Amino acid sequence: MWKSIIILTMFGILNLNTLISNEMFKFIPNSDGTGTFKQSEFLKGNKIFKMYKDNSFNIFEYDNNDLNKFSPDEFDDELNEFSDMYNFKNRLLLSSGNNSLFEYEEGEWNQYQYEDNYNNKDALKMRRINKITEFESKVYCLSYSYDLLFIDTSTSGQISYIVDTTYNEIFSLNDKTLELEFRSNASLDGKFIDFTADEDYIWILSDILYKYKNNLVDSFDIANKLGLEKGNKFSKIATNGEFVYLLKSFSPSATENRSSALIRFHKKTFDVEMFDFPIHKSFDSSNSDIEPKSINNMEFINGIGYISTDIGLYKFQESKLEYYDVFSEFIDKIPKVFLPYLETSDICIDGTSIAISTNVGLIYTDTYSSINVVSDEINIRIFPNILNRSQNVINLDANIDLPISKIVIFNINGSKVYESKKISVLNKGISSLNISDLSSGHYYFSIITNEESFIYPIIINN
Repeated sequence: MWKSIIILTMFGILNLNTLISNEMFKFIPNSDGTGTFKQSEFLKGNKIFKMYKDNSFNIFEYDNNDLNKFSPDEFDDELNEFSDMYNFKNRLLLSSGNNSLFEYEEGEWNQYQYEDNYNNKDALKMRRINKITEFESKVYCLSYSYDLLFIDTSTSGQISYIVDTTYNEIFSLNDKTLELEFRSNASLDGKFIDFTADEDYIWILSDILYKYKNNLVDSFDIANKLGLEKGNKFSKIATNGEFVYLLKSFSPSATENRSSALIRFHKKTFDVEMFDFPIHKSFDSSNSDIEPKSINNMEFINGIGYISTDIGLYKFQESKLEYYDVFSEFIDKIPKVFLPYLETSDICIDGTSIAISTNVGLIYTDTYSSINVVSDEINIRIFPNILNRSQNVINLDANIDLPISKIVIFNINGSKVYESKKISVLNKGISSLNISDLSSGHYYFSIITNEESFIYPIIINN
């Protein structure tokens, strides 16, 4: 149930129920049906997309109801299906899926590489830098490299290569330089598939789960604990609050537990639970039962997990996994040839904005409709809420211990102008934020915890 909360502010009456609940999803269809939105990000309030079209991957920006190419032409041959985007402190980071990391900042693209023999194709050594995450205010990249053996099959006259040894790697970006922090033999440790981070560790997904920090690695054999046979295929990892979430895609080589599943791992007790994805009805006239085969991404807002799959979006809330329909409202705008399988390839959540990349277009909302408002149990005080000249610090305290996943400040137009992560407000303690970079104006101060979100209006008079 929604609470109707009205706050009297210096710039009018703010009805949080109206501000948040009435916003609906919007749809940007593919103009010609030939392109696919593969990944989305936000950069200073603008929507940025990785799109596959005309046999290449490119980056686009959605601005003034138009999709404009954002990446330079030389990227056409650089990006591939392994590439990844990440917003780090309003800098767009882009792994090429090859041996490069690109950075977009203040209108310029920069390219970074780790210089060693794995850049040199003549040395028969290759590297793929793919996943990007943030840990302790620093950028980390997950990659793998592999040595090749040269084989000359004289009987057929063909020359071929085989993989000899594969290595897992973790890089960090330090002062515009890629530095190798960790390297292991993938044949011993299993190939690193995906990774994420919380305030304490980097969590790495392979055939087993790894916990990494300062070159120290702990491992957890989740599959063995669940009794999953070899051949089950893990694909994605996410973390929220006390849990790490492992996503298992459909595993055709397994004889049992082949279906896609969500696995929840408790960071302290090491308890493990598995939740199967429920069957969904297709959108075409057959109305047939379908189940997800490929799990693409998982994001959280207010403790609720949203999972993009090859048949649409799923929601995980209160230990229940269910289909979350975002397509029905736009079904008349989607060509019928796509209707059996409407794929959500990615979901990106930024404060209260959401962007869902699909094979038929982009579904988005500028203000997420399910965000919570102030609860009766938690009392957060923001002071001062009006900052005059020379006041550069805003303070907050709470009546309970409050772990905050992020604080985001939006301007009156809904664009994000400030973000700070991993702040804790202890009972009867005060935390302070320096917002001296913000100009005069009206803003919304959004505090996002693992369970709820709180929005407060503030005014800055410089």
